Amino acid sequence: MATLRKRGGKRGYWHALWRDSTGRLIQKSTKTSDRKKAVEIATQWESLSRQTAGNVSMNQAKKVLAELHRRLLGSELPQMTVRGYVQYWLEGRKHEVSDATYAFYKHAADLFLKHLGGTADKDIYTLEKEDIVRFRDSERSRVEAKTANHSLKVVKMICRQAKIDAWTPENPADGVKTLREDKSASGGGQPRREFTLQELTGLIASLKDSPEWLAMTVRGYYTGQRLKDIALMRASDEDPATGQVRFRTSKGKGKPVVIEMADAYKDFVLSQNSHDDPTAYLHPKAAEIVLAQKKTATLSNQFSKLLAAVGLREQPQTKKLKQNAPGRSGRRRRFALSYHSLRHSLVSHLQDAGVSRSIVQDIVGHDSEAVNIRYTHLDRTTKQAAMAKLPDITASLRAGQ
Repeated sequence: MATLRKRGGKRGYWHALWRDSTGRLIQKSTKTSDRKKAVEIATQWESLSRQTAGNVSMNQAKKVLAELHRRLLGSELPQMTVRGYVQYWLEGRKHEVSDATYAFYKHAADLFLKHLGGTADKDIYTLEKEDIVRFRDSERSRVEAKTANHSLKVVKMICRQAKIDAWTPENPADGVKTLREDKSASGGGQPRREFTLQELTGLIASLKDSPEWLAMTVRGYYTGQRLKDIALMRASDEDPATGQVRFRTSKGKGKPVVIEMADAYKDFVLSQNSHDDPTAYLHPKAAEIVLAQKKTATLSNQFSKLLAAVGLREQPQTKKLKQNAPGRSGRRRRFALSYHSLRHSLVSHLQDAGVSRSIVQDIVGHDSEAVNIRYTHLDRTTKQAAMAKLPDITASLRAGQ
């Protein structure tokens, strides 16, 4: 027989404690401080939980609970559909995470609701583990395991919170495993690599008629920073007088970075038009795209076309393996060269020049906070000496002068 325990002192609610048909111990608040009502609620719950699925359907159980709620507590049993709760959960995240993270959450949630179809408009208590597994496997048939796991992670977060908020008796995503990821050849593509010096100088020479991309490529190589951060650089971030670049990255909770400018980089900056407004974006077209879309997919595609124009990769529209998979949802081939290869190139060229790994990690910034803390003792002279060993990839720009 179900037992009762009171939580929260004299005015607190009674909590029912009982074992279901499998012997599992269950505890649930009756949401009432009236012991007589709590006993009746607990008895009904215990009776329902000890019946097998063949003896009572979810709808029958729901009707019993709804009638119990109405008769004893004087109100209707709250209703919440899967779609309604997902929207409620997303609304709660809007002011807790960055715009980019929110967009990621919403994308995964929309995929889940689309997969559920009509089930998305049913009560969230009907959601089952099998629904989550089918969604995971359906995503895997369209995208890489890593991408499917990202979407699964969002769904599991939603389900976990639904249980915490007492909209579901159990977390339907409990026990759903992530997919095994093949890190060797994502999408049947090529392993990523850095640009060779010849490829890099050739690319720079080809960008003379694309001044914004020329500037972003030079800055991407000599700072080793990611595409989004380069696109959003402001005039005040660069100071040729001190020979440093200072800004906060979009990744790692706005981690501050200080980069010593190589001479070639400094000369390039001095050759550019100066800005009267220190808050002006150095790459206004790129910044506008990132600010509007909250992501860098469009910029990545633009850079891919520039690489294709000089024969460094295939045209970007051929990269999807599935023609009916739109946008970021499609499974993609990994190409050896991308904008991120500029970061790899900086690391590789520094190491080829004999710069130690610890100094390289300090210069480009490392995703691991522990690594960042470990190498913050490096002085400017050490880093300046390292940056002086980098090749001048802009030499071709002055050849015709």
